[in-house]
Amino acid sequence: MEVGDLPDPREAETEDAIMKLSFERLEHFLVDARRACAEDAQEIVGEIHTEYDEAPIFVLLYRDHDLNRFGRNLADVMLKHFPDRVPPFTVSAITQDERTERHHAFVDGPRLLEELAHLRPFTADTSFPRLGEDVFESRVSERAAPSRIDGMR
Repeated sequence: MEVGDLPDPREAETEDAIMKLSFERLEHFLVDARRACAEDAQEIVGEIHTEYDEAPIFVLLYRDHDLNRFGRNLADVMLKHFPDRVPPFTVSAITQDERTERHHAFVDGPRLLEELAHLRPFTADTSFPRLGEDVFESRVSERAAPSRIDGMR
């Protein structure tokens, strides 16, 4: 057996973390995240993808959001719920109108908490036509729009 044939111990840690994340535990985290980020996030939904060893978190921001404040608040909730090891979350934050979605941030990896705590928007234009599948109940990033209070995607 050669060094290249040995399993990467980080992969085992990631698999272990995702297997320990139950839907119930994720839902409790999402409820607290929605509450803590309510000034900036219209909806926060999540899933567990055991086949990819990740738990994507999708965030619909209000048009007038403060991305840095949102990132700090979300990182604080993650630390509160997962003080020993944060699951392998991927966080995608967007705004949307009827025709377009704009991606403001995408964060994952071993520096997730640090990057969330110092979240900065993308510098390139990241606007795309809306796809047919709706992740969020809200159609547009507006404070008057109805939003998801409970439940995962």
